[in-house]
Amino acid sequence: MEISVSLDEKVRELIKRKGNVLTVSRLDLNDCCVPTDELWTEYKAPENLNHYYVVKDHSCHFFIQRGLNFRNNQVELKTFGIKPFKTIRVEGLIRF
Repeated sequence: MEISVSLDEKVRELIKRKGNVLTVSRLDLNDCCVPTDELWTEYKAPENLNHYYVVKDHSCHFFIQRGLNFRNNQVELKTFGIKPFKTIRVEGLIRF
């Protein structure tokens, strides 16, 4: 399956400031009895690359965890928050 990443220039600048790497994975909450389907983003490469799709866009590298289903196989990245708490929001996930 081919995954594509959609982002604007603000997102690209934020990722470049953080090291040109973004990992999107499922948020695992240990010892929680309620199932969640939330995403976790990190500005580093994952330890086990076999569990991730790798997408390169200009100088940025995106690692998207396998098993996550997105509308039209497209991950949409948008900025969220205000400085200095600005972060990236992932949209397009098909939940449950």
